[in-house]
Amino acid sequence: MGIRTVLKAHRIVLLAWGSGKASIVAKAVEGDITAEVPSSYLQLHENTTFVLDEEAAADLTRIKTPLARYRCTMERRPQSKSYCLALRTLG
Repeated sequence: MGIRTVLKAHRIVLLAWGSGKASIVAKAVEGDITAEVPSSYLQLHENTTFVLDEEAAADLTRIKTPLARYRCTMERRPQSKSYCLALRTLG
């Protein structure tokens, strides 16, 4: 089955487990859409779900460097030992 056929589906669920899949999962989810990584075309589909374990997700930006995609400010709350972490998407 080719990617063109797959993209015609109403819903796509991609399952990946293990550290051996981390690199290709990152390319499929966050990389450029390219024929060298056919699964990257799933970025074009409106109803795609990636089901991953921690090892397969390890190279994703939100796992590897979670604050890299956000502007972060941290404030001490008055009369409290807690902090407020505010994140804004860069972009």
